Amino acid sequence: MPTHDGADPPRRAHLERRVTIDLFGGETASTVAAYFRVSDTSAGPTPALMFSGLMIGLPDLAALTSDDAIRNVVAGVFIRARRDNTLTARQHTFWTDHVERLTETMFRPRERPYAPGTRIAVHHGDPRQTTTGRILAVADEPTGPAYLWRPDLADLPGHPWFTHPTWALRTPAHHVTPTLAGPDTNINPDEPLMTTGALVATIDDPRFTVGTVLRAFHDDEHHLTYEIQPHDGALPPQRIPLDDVTPLRGTAWPTVEALLEARALANLSPQPGEILATTREMSFVIDTPLGAGVTFPSSARYLRPSLTVTDTTPILISENATPPAETPPAASSTTQTPRLRYTGDTIHIDDPVHGHLEVAAAAFHTAMRQHHDTLATALACRPWLATIPDQPKHVTAALTAIHAPHDLAALDTAFTRHTPGRPTSSSPPNPPGPDITTPPQTPTEDPTAPPPDGPTFDTGP
Repeated sequence: MPTHDGADPPRRAHLERRVTIDLFGGETASTVAAYFRVSDTSAGPTPALMFSGLMIGLPDLAALTSDDAIRNVVAGVFIRARRDNTLTARQHTFWTDHVERLTETMFRPRERPYAPGTRIAVHHGDPRQTTTGRILAVADEPTGPAYLWRPDLADLPGHPWFTHPTWALRTPAHHVTPTLAGPDTNINPDEPLMTTGALVATIDDPRFTVGTVLRAFHDDEHHLTYEIQPHDGALPPQRIPLDDVTPLRGTAWPTVEALLEARALANLSPQPGEILATTREMSFVIDTPLGAGVTFPSSARYLRPSLTVTDTTPILISENATPPAETPPAASSTTQTPRLRYTGDTIHIDDPVHGHLEVAAAAFHTAMRQHHDTLATALACRPWLATIPDQPKHVTAALTAIHAPHDLAALDTAFTRHTPGRPTSSSPPNPPGPDITTPPQTPTEDPTAPPPDGPTFDTGP
């Protein structure tokens, strides 16, 4: 029987509001099969598994990439939910909450023109160069409607449009079809080589579960390891073998030069043994008498033609006309305000956008002493990190402590040197940062309520 151990990315994924459906390919001695998972992402950043099972008798693994594969999973779960009296209360509640929306999406025809927010597949006469994305607006033209849409890849770190959420492409309606495919994360299941800015999950690692890739290394025996900055472990970057992580989200750096320019902003210098893999090129970092040297880029083996959209002049769309993107699983949460709690000397923040963050309390308090704009500037030097408008300061502080510790140390030194009345090394210091054991009070309002820009406090167990 085929099994799935979590090491491989899904062959097909579908995201529907707070539901994710993942399909993983497998083979038995006599047939092609698929393992599926249906998960609930409404309760927090970590998906909660609700249903799983096998689909057998598939003609080949390519069948998993069709919309019918997703429909068959939903139909199978629908039949089970109606006939099986062994469902748990949690499974029953989950299905009752989502069955109407899933039925509407999966089985009812969509009316033309497709509404903004609709997920689409776009091709220009060659199905092999299909690109997925979502519609931002519909434009009327003499020959009929055209769609202003944003490719999924434009929302990945490294893509030239990454920081411009209203940039779009214009495509005639006859090149557009609706799709159930989830957002394209630019992960190649057959060659999942990650680079700076990629998001990965560890496999059965007690130290942390999610992190950002900083560097990829290979040794003389071609074994690959990643240097990863943990998100939910108050740790410095860790070296982990390729086989001990699974990719969650890739990147879209167009060239090695673009990757190195972005890394230079963060002082993330090349190191001997590194592989610099982008969507179009690949280089290696070698040891030379003058230090680390980057080889001349060669064409990437897994070059994807659809990525040429990065060379296309965008169309600008008003932000008011842009529908909100579907919330990815790692960013789903019913908690609207990030919650802050502590255990011992560690700060924990459960954020609906960045997931669970864990940082040393001393580093967090150091960051909280800095001006919010100063912290934002430090994070901007890591252009692979996503931030949101009006992000609460305590979230920005935690992200800075995690991803820019050296910058934070320099900022605190300057802050201490230029702040009148700061304690010297010979005088007892004040407790660093805010006292998180007692929520800050708003003088003119309910004294038990946190300030508008403050965290929701939870002192933990």
